[in-house]
Amino acid sequence: MTEVVIDCTEQTRTGSSYACDRLDEEYPEWANRYVDIRGGTGSRDGQATSETLTETRRDVQQLSRQVKQFRELEAEYEEAKAAGNDQRVRALAHQLVEQSRRINKTGTRASADYDSFAETTSSNLTVASEAVTDIQTNTTRRAAAVREEELVGTRLTATATDDSGSFASPLVIEGRLTDENGSALAQQDVRFRIGNQTVTTELDPDGRFSTSFRPVAEQIGDQQLSVTYLPSNTSLYARSSDKVSVTLEEAEATVSLSADPAVVVFGDTVRASGRVAVEEQGVSDVPVVVSLGGQRLGVVRTGDDGFYSLTAPLPPAVSPGDSRVTAGLPFDSRALAFEDATATVRVASTPTTVTLNGTRVAPRVVLVRGTVRADRRPVADRRVEVSQNGRVLTAVRTGPDGQFETNLSLPATVSGRDSVVVTAAHLAEGGNLQPDRTQVTLAPTSESPGSLIESLVQNPLSVVFGQSSAAGGAPVDGASERLTLLVRFGALVLGLLGVGLVWRLFGGRPWTLEWPSRVQALLPWLNSQPVETGLSEDSSEDSSATEGTPEAGQSPAETIDLLAVARNRLAAGETDEAVLMGYEAVRTTLINRLNRDASMTHWELLRAYAGGRANERVAALRELTEAYERSAFSLESSSIESTKAALASATYLLEDQEGSNEQNRSDSVSD
Repeated sequence: MTEVVIDCTEQTRTGSSYACDRLDEEYPEWANRYVDIRGGTGSRDGQATSETLTETRRDVQQLSRQVKQFRELEAEYEEAKAAGNDQRVRALAHQLVEQSRRINKTGTRASADYDSFAETTSSNLTVASEAVTDIQTNTTRRAAAVREEELVGTRLTATATDDSGSFASPLVIEGRLTDENGSALAQQDVRFRIGNQTVTTELDPDGRFSTSFRPVAEQIGDQQLSVTYLPSNTSLYARSSDKVSVTLEEAEATVSLSADPAVVVFGDTVRASGRVAVEEQGVSDVPVVVSLGGQRLGVVRTGDDGFYSLTAPLPPAVSPGDSRVTAGLPFDSRALAFEDATATVRVASTPTTVTLNGTRVAPRVVLVRGTVRADRRPVADRRVEVSQNGRVLTAVRTGPDGQFETNLSLPATVSGRDSVVVTAAHLAEGGNLQPDRTQVTLAPTSESPGSLIESLVQNPLSVVFGQSSAAGGAPVDGASERLTLLVRFGALVLGLLGVGLVWRLFGGRPWTLEWPSRVQALLPWLNSQPVETGLSEDSSEDSSATEGTPEAGQSPAETIDLLAVARNRLAAGETDEAVLMGYEAVRTTLINRLNRDASMTHWELLRAYAGGRANERVAALRELTEAYERSAFSLESSSIESTKAALASATYLLEDQEGSNEQNRSDSVSD
């Protein structure tokens, strides 16, 4: 993240911005990972870190956009000047001066963000801060040169006739506007920004003016009120400012509200309208916030004489029943004091419909897709829990089109010979949308030779006689039963040949207890071989590549399967993915073996496994952990050599079962 921020800021300074694209592409994912390491957004430290990273990204992006716009305006200015278009030249001169002010404000915020970022992440962003200073200096200098060449400077003096005022008792602001030589800007309508408001008034022949000012959103108490002359875009004159010292007092405002229709359901729109006034004097151009049941519907500004109207759809998060609509002003301790206006509407609940379909991309990997609709309308940002056999495997949220999609890693008890029933449940979450659920049954899928041998190792009779190893497994019947039995018989013969091979490997030593684990060691190779199912070789590779990360509770055989997938990724040149999969295979095994919390970081897991000791297995896990960290967080991809070394460490940690059990017993004693 540090490199991206530095690169984006430096390129903004030099005139390009392609590195800034990574702020949208990779930076958010990195930020989420870093926040997770810092404890997640649920912790105080994690929340503060998330805000710092988000604000830094936002402001550096805004600075890049503003500098790009400045350069585009500058190019247009040069073209207009070369063409002799004086009116266009003056308009662009005003825009360049205003844009340089925006860049100065954003740059100041970005520099503060960089300080917070550096403090939060222990990074060094001095180079980026220096680049921001250069950007501010250069744009200010160039804008000042254009202003000096194209515009006439002005001088503004302003005073308040009274020391204090309020909306009910407006202030009178008087003053005089001249050019830089003292000549009056006479007999013309001019605009002034006073505080947060813009007023239009007329200058007399001597350049003098007088206008009233009713404070609205300004802070109460003693204030230095800013008065700024705002020339039009085609004006020959530049802006100027002055300040007046006044005391602003509070005025009591009333906010009225009516809401309709009286009964609303999902998909309906709610209309809120009313007026903001002080002693029957309408307050124009003030923002009004409208909410329903605690959910914001929107913000609208009052028009002439203080009237407002807002129309917005009913949010799905509003609970059914009588719900309160509120309208009020989005500030406090300002020149207007007020109480929120309220009205009541009845919110009716709406049934929802969940659709679901699934594709079995591997024996224990399922791709599911679906939609959530209410009254035939798609519903966005709704939580959907996906489960198998009553066990929730994951939860997803619908997108803007009401659709959801996810990959599922099925439990170790499910094999490719079992039918799988997947359920998708839309949760009510306390809103006005009713819950719904649906399910889909996925047929058995062909398995690799390795998975058949695995079944033979665990339960030889199930291979021959079709006894399912998972609850809910459906027997094969009909015309396909004979083919299935032939496949099972072939697997049994292959297993017996493997027994003879193992006998030779052990040199005639007793094998009745050891041969299953030895056959298990062949599974990575067996599972990497394509199965004759009518699929092309490419589709077989795609299927294996989609297998997800194993979750807590998986068997050693599954982690070995994942290690085989990691080797396939390495063969395809996907080194980072190979390291991540290899590490997850080991991590899942160790989390279960040590009976630890699955939320442990990678370094916490290493410390728990080592327990203060140093041996070859601890060294192997340390090497694998370091490789994982580089693959997960480094900007550079892992090399082929380092990936091979990482997978060798993973293989050593997974295959040395005897050493693993001894380590586990030692850990239990130390705990």
